[in-house]
Amino acid sequence: MPPVLPQFVDAKTESIALLINSHSVTGTSQTPIYSNAAYGLLGLALESITGSSFDTIFQDGIVAPLGLRRTFWSLPPSDANAVIPGDVNSTWWNYDLGQDKP
Repeated sequence: MPPVLPQFVDAKTESIALLINSHSVTGTSQTPIYSNAAYGLLGLALESITGSSFDTIFQDGIVAPLGLRRTFWSLPPSDANAVIPGDVNSTWWNYDLGQDKP
């Protein structure tokens, strides 16, 4: 039975605690495995190191240098130029995933 988790102060603390209390899919050094959780943890580390939000890091470090004008980490200010596969609400296009957004 997994350990009982304490009450959390925020989503970041909860995400880290859940990672710490989860079991590995395979042993270390066995095989490379893609992990959304690991990339999320990397994002939290970058925020802690730089003192900036990941949105800002993404915009200033990737989007702006590449001259991308229609690439966003969060919802864009307008969906006028967005390619949405269906209705905004039924596709969850405008749903905020919080800490787990892609």
